[in-house]
Amino acid sequence: MNDTKKVNGVEVQINDEEQLELDEANRLHEEQADARLAEAVAAGLLMEFELTAAQIKKGYPEDEIKTWDAQLQEARKIAGVLPAGDTPLIDAIVSVTGEDKAELATKIIQKAAIYKAAIGAAIGERRK
Repeated sequence: MNDTKKVNGVEVQINDEEQLELDEANRLHEEQADARLAEAVAAGLLMEFELTAAQIKKGYPEDEIKTWDAQLQEARKIAGVLPAGDTPLIDAIVSVTGEDKAELATKIIQKAAIYKAAIGAAIGERRK
């Protein structure tokens, strides 16, 4: 069976086999377009996440950021959340700043909670 179709403004006769090929080509084109759109959305969400994370970390040197987990573990030891143990990083910080060790530990724990909430929300937005 032949059908008449307009292709680029010109009427052409196409048979069932050609129609199937045309349908398949259109389906593949739509899948590729959908995939490109999904990639663009994912890239945009990733960029947004990275910008949010950068804002959260703004003002902190990378080497200090690398110590955040260690600071939190030591702060938890000082606060009694973890078993007591050595706290060389916090000891070194307070030896220079003169801060109270327990107060610094409390600040570190509070800031870690704020950071986790903020970065968690950013992760949630990215994963939508």
